[in-house]
Order: sequence, then C-alpha cells, then structure tokens
Amino acid sequence: MKLRTLNILILSLGLFMNCFIGSHRDACRYNLKQRDVFEASPDSCDFLTYTTLFTQKDNETLEQYEARKNAAFNFSLIKCLDYYEKLKECDKEEYKYMPAIYGYNIELFSNKKSSVIALR
Repeated sequence: MKLRTLNILILSLGLFMNCFIGSHRDACRYNLKQRDVFEASPDSCDFLTYTTLFTQKDNETLEQYEARKNAAFNFSLIKCLDYYEKLKECDKEEYKYMPAIYGYNIELFSNKKSSVIALR
C-alpha cells in the first residue's frame, strides 16, 4: 500500500508540476543544455556559427580583424572545453542511479519531443 501511494505521489508530481523525473546524470545534462550564452553549453562547440564574424569590415585593419577573430575563437574554444569537462563530470558512475527531479516544461500539452515525459 505504501508503494502504491508513493507511485501515485511521484506520478502526480510529474504531471501537475510538469517536471521531469530521471537520474542525476540526466538532470546534470539537462542543466548543461539550459545554460546561457556566456556559460558552457553545447552551443559553445558550434564553431561554424562564428564564420559570420570572420569577415573583415571595411573600416577595420588586418590586425584588428585578426585580433577579433582570435578572441572569438579562443573564447569559444575555452567554453567548449569547459562544457566537455562538465559533461565528463555528469557521467560519473555514482550519478547513474541517483534519482532527481529536474527541468520545467512551460507548454503543458505540447507535442514537441522535448516536452514529452517518458515513462520507463
């Protein structure tokens, strides 16, 4: 009887509060994906997005252009390395079996793949 009430409580928590229930590893990875632009995130490793910045402007000297290009590339590279270090920290073995409640889905009845709660 206690197990049934616990299951009902967890299910209602997931449905009414609209949170995801999973392992600590999943929560850690979810939090990495929800980061800001200037923090380590998977977007930090998209070096092709910086190619639009790598065009020299008309009023810019070659030294200014190279400095701007190198600064953007170095910043992106450092954030990418930081992201992979944090991702490696998320993949620790002890986080695999530790339960966690994470995330918040804004759209309650959305059909998007990212907003569907998967029951395993």
